[in-house]
Amino acid sequence: MNSNFFLLGIIPLLLFVIIDTFFGVKKAAVITILAGVAEVIYSLYYFGEIDQFSIITIVTIVLFSGCSFFFNRGIFIKLQPVMMSFVFGGSLIYSYLSGSPLLLEFAKKYSHMLPEMNQQLIVIPHFQELLRLSTLTMGIGIMLHGFVTLIAALYLSNWWWLGVRGVGFYLFAFGSILASRFLI
Repeated sequence: MNSNFFLLGIIPLLLFVIIDTFFGVKKAAVITILAGVAEVIYSLYYFGEIDQFSIITIVTIVLFSGCSFFFNRGIFIKLQPVMMSFVFGGSLIYSYLSGSPLLLEFAKKYSHMLPEMNQQLIVIPHFQELLRLSTLTMGIGIMLHGFVTLIAALYLSNWWWLGVRGVGFYLFAFGSILASRFLI
């Protein structure tokens, strides 16, 4: 998979910030919706299907961008990644607490798609424990990212918010996985 694919999720929000800065919220909201739809079309072309995460993302982009357009306030689109962080982080924490940690479940389910060396890791109990604990720490990290993104949305400029939303997500996710490594 091309590493540039992971940057696609930020493109609609980057376009929102740029268009909002120069042309206003209403135009930015429309462009954000169009960019979200383009992202889904690209996913469909690249993967041959649209996964549930892409569907949730586009629905929330349309919903929050529509609110920004209707009320002529950019705060609504800024709340979309906050809500996504809370839902995703909460799902990870819930899966850990319910005894079916998502990262471990996904690793088992999709192990056949991994290189052979990585397939062998999944059966090692220590690695399974790392995935299990990473589900919890990543859930907590992503929830924290949601709170920090909320603060940025409410009190910082569009550009700072975008930085917290974009780069901040990867820092929180990486930091939380690193934390799980030290907890084992």
